Amino acid sequence: MSKNNQTLVGWASRPPRTFNLNARQLSYRVSGVQVHDARLVAIMKANGGAHILTLNVKDFTRYASEGIVPIDPNTISE
Repeated sequence: MSKNNQTLVGWASRPPRTFNLNARQLSYRVSGVQVHDARLVAIMKANGGAHILTLNVKDFTRYASEGIVPIDPNTISE
């Protein structure tokens, strides 16, 4: 198993930390499908994540002040 897979398995096996999604929704005024992005950011923040691989980079740029770095998979080379 690669180091990346071990990290994901370890993360998935730990109990989730709690986070305040409602405060994040109010701070960023999200609604509708944007709530899903806010949930992802809240989970990332609660678990120390900073980078997210997404085809919708513009949807996550609003969270730059939270330390979230969106990465378009089309910009990654082998």
